[in-house]
Amino acid sequence: MGWSAPYPIRDRGAEIGRLRAGEYFSYHAEPGEHVFTATSDGSAQRRLTLDARQTYYLRVDQEDEFYVTPPHLTVVDPERAGPVVEQLTRVGASGQ
Repeated sequence: MGWSAPYPIRDRGAEIGRLRAGEYFSYHAEPGEHVFTATSDGSAQRRLTLDARQTYYLRVDQEDEFYVTPPHLTVVDPERAGPVVEQLTRVGASGQ
């Protein structure tokens, strides 16, 4: 997508990184329940129960038709995520 303002990505309310279109970061999370958001007010949430030693991929989507909608998070199948991630620019996660 063409959005350029960085979206703050949070886990349980704590900012873990910021993303613009075409970027990604890696985040090492403890197993258990997590609540990820990509909006400043936390209104759009993605709840996940993470297992130890597993890799999960979340994609930030924004619909841009007649107006820009708030971003939402989508879980992506690991087999489909790999080739897409290779085309993105890695940025640093907050505090990691």
